[in-house]
Amino acid sequence: MPLGTLLKQAYPEQVFTVWPITESIPNAALSSLKEPSLLLTSQPEAKRLIFLDVLPKAKVCLGAYGHQDSSVDELIDGLLYIGESELSTKLPNSVIQDEEWLKVVEARLTIIGGRPLSAFKEMLSNSQP
Repeated sequence: MPLGTLLKQAYPEQVFTVWPITESIPNAALSSLKEPSLLLTSQPEAKRLIFLDVLPKAKVCLGAYGHQDSSVDELIDGLLYIGESELSTKLPNSVIQDEEWLKVVEARLTIIGGRPLSAFKEMLSNSQP
């Protein structure tokens, strides 16, 4: 059954927004859970987290409203933990083999410059056999 159907059956009075957990702090805090786990933020494992642990890029927005140190349970109802995530800086072989696509992406990123271009070049370098 789709996740939405299962959530509706188990929690008919709640609305869930599923957000992938990719940051190291929540991964470490939740690593003892069985995978996958739907964790209500009222549970002890989640109460140890502040929202910025889950979504660090929200710092400016939360700070503007005076909620920079808000706990996860103040802002969301649950977390779906599917296991520890790992950041990959390698492109799949199918992408590496598409030379035309790589040229277009590099040309566009050259216009933007800065971190996006250097990150792309690093990923390209890491992906070479």
